[in-house]
Amino acid sequence: MTTSDDHHNHNFVVTMVLPKLLSALASVLFRHPTLGPQLVQRLADSRPIRAAARVTAYAYLRSRQALEERLLKPGAKAIKDSSGGGVDLERFKHNFAEEIKKGLREASEAAAKKK
Repeated sequence: MTTSDDHHNHNFVVTMVLPKLLSALASVLFRHPTLGPQLVQRLADSRPIRAAARVTAYAYLRSRQALEERLLKPGAKAIKDSSGGGVDLERFKHNFAEEIKKGLREASEAAAKKK
């Protein structure tokens, strides 16, 4: 086998086999009568999931508000944030990524402390 074949096999495993294996494992764990509810609760209580939920709720509520404003006032402009400017997608993506990184870092620190 050549290096090219090894690289192709590695890509196949990473893109095809690993996601299916992880999906099957998650399915089994979530369906387990005693582990499933505990796993769901732990995930729901984790900082990254809570941060993602906050961001999702914020985006949903802001978009709903914008839609309502546009439907009620045909001349309504874009939603203004607290600084008076329009909603900045790049800032949103940056803040979201930072929250996820922060949550993962804190989760790994918490796991390290438990050991």
